[in-house]
Amino acid sequence: MPPQKHKDKEPMQFQPGFYLDYSIVDLSSDDGKTVDPNGRFYVYNPETIHPEYAHNILLIHGYNADFFQALNAGIDYFDALSPQIQGKANFILIYWPGYVGETHFTQAVHQTGASAPNFSAAISYILSHSTAESPYFTFIAHSLGNGECAQTILYLKDHYNLAPVKKFIQLAPAINANAYLTDFQQVPVLVPKITTYYSPNDTVLKKDYTLWNVSQLALSLVGTNIKNIFVKNKVVNPYYAMGYLGPYGICPQSVQKIDANSITDVAVNHGTYLTDKKTY
Repeated sequence: MPPQKHKDKEPMQFQPGFYLDYSIVDLSSDDGKTVDPNGRFYVYNPETIHPEYAHNILLIHGYNADFFQALNAGIDYFDALSPQIQGKANFILIYWPGYVGETHFTQAVHQTGASAPNFSAAISYILSHSTAESPYFTFIAHSLGNGECAQTILYLKDHYNLAPVKKFIQLAPAINANAYLTDFQQVPVLVPKITTYYSPNDTVLKKDYTLWNVSQLALSLVGTNIKNIFVKNKVVNPYYAMGYLGPYGICPQSVQKIDANSITDVAVNHGTYLTDKKTY
């Protein structure tokens, strides 16, 4: 039985048969265990990564989720998603080290870049063990997990010369609305299909992300009226999160933006994507 993680939280353990249908790739290193010679990740339940399956569906959690929170949410999500997938696929949960506390969002953002080499190594590991003719990946990311994915997509190209992600589903992406015009402008070039789900009802991104982002950009905003940073009449501003009002400016050809409220009967807030089946 794998050891417990984050012992400061209420103790939890794996239950028998708890995650038999899925594998979990742990990009953190606090267990001191690895299947990679460089110690960059550990795979729980690797036998569910079938080498003959070409399609690999990866779910990447958001900010400040501990191991078991990410595991529980991921299992529920895959339980609802897997019956909708045509053909055979591997379902893999990715745990990245974004569990840093509610007041340390900047540290978590840093971790998305710092752990991209680990994530890329895990992708390379899956590809190297695949017997499928053309293995490929679908990334499904929630919140800041979108930053983790974007960093990894760029790292795979720069360090492995790989572009194996064919579809990127963004749920409430906690990255800048103008990211595809700035830091992540190569991501839509490398991924042929990106779907960005956003919601004007996402109070977490509307308030917390914007205030954090403005604080990070304070030096470049000297002389700017802070009120002008906020949206009036739903005009998108690049200081907002992409998951609040969608990508800023003209969408790249490979990016489709969808107001999540248009496909469900509830007002979509930040966590709704993981619980409302219409947003899968």
